[in-house]
Amino acid sequence: MRRLVAIASLVALAGPARAGSADVPRIFVVALKAPPELTFTGKRLGQTIAAQGAKAGSFEVLGPDAVEERVGRRAYQRLVECAGDARCLAEADVPLGADRIVGGQLVLRESAYEVRAVQVDAKTGKAVSTFARVIPVASRRLVPDVAAASEALLRGELEATGAVFVTASTPRAEVRIDGETAGFTPLTARLKPGKHKVEVEKPGFAKPEPRWVDVVEGDVADVSVKLAPAGPFLEPDAR
Repeated sequence: MRRLVAIASLVALAGPARAGSADVPRIFVVALKAPPELTFTGKRLGQTIAAQGAKAGSFEVLGPDAVEERVGRRAYQRLVECAGDARCLAEADVPLGADRIVGGQLVLRESAYEVRAVQVDAKTGKAVSTFARVIPVASRRLVPDVAAASEALLRGELEATGAVFVTASTPRAEVRIDGETAGFTPLTARLKPGKHKVEVEKPGFAKPEPRWVDVVEGDVADVSVKLAPAGPFLEPDAR
């Protein structure tokens, strides 16, 4: 009896057990795959995602350096090279001991960064959540925008979308969004929140400057473009 009382006293001194501690997901974050000149930036973005998870306190998160130390350089590089592909991350044959893995890709296209990150269930190989951003280089928003999107990614939330409605002064003008053909005016396109590059052009008309549009979750951004007829083509002097 005395022994039981002593044990009970020790338990009371230790304080209450952490509720749900066994349910805290263990998440390993690797650097985002990037071209050689952006390798450091890709690693920094991986560190940013991990830091946001640690700050939230709802996850057990290992950042890029800790993951590399745990699995070794060669195995770590295999994970980075997956570039956020869910099946590749799950089948990389790396003994992680993690519940989830986060990877992704960073690409520089003209004057904007394209960032994509994915959280993968290490057991099923299925993507739990993703985010994608197009961020103008000159805006200096790369790290802050990735940080802002990271907590929802780690919580496994599906990213909400906004929309852009594009019109032009002449019908059937071609619309390109973030460098990809989206259709013809008038056009409504659903997009991830953040900055997006919208280009509108039509043969016979001067090409206007691209528009950078800030898409907000649950909102519609209007883009109206006036197309001016192109000037006549002048033959060079044949003298």
